[in-house]
Amino acid sequence: MRSKQEILVHLDEMVIEHTVFSNLCDKLLTTIQEGARGRILMVVGPTGVGKTALAGLLINILTTFVNSHPELGFWPPIFLDADSPEYGEFTWRAFYMQGLKKLAEPAIKKNGTSIP
Repeated sequence: MRSKQEILVHLDEMVIEHTVFSNLCDKLLTTIQEGARGRILMVVGPTGVGKTALAGLLINILTTFVNSHPELGFWPPIFLDADSPEYGEFTWRAFYMQGLKKLAEPAIKKNGTSIP
């Protein structure tokens, strides 16, 4: 019987790099590094193509960079995932408002009351 370590090594050897995914990740990181500061990066596509995996990888890379370079004054990335609505159409206003509420953003207050 193989040890746990041997099994993990064997599984690691079986991993095949997805070159399209890797190339896209590299291109996005290059775009971010070349001046996407202050911009919103949107990843859009059909179910199951790897949007969440790509976002997770980018967030990990960028968070590690930001945390290791506090002198640059960058904020860590924020990941907001929009589920499709059960009924009706997707609205950006509702998406932003839900995100701001989850972040406890004071900008959602208007005249002392929350914007619906």
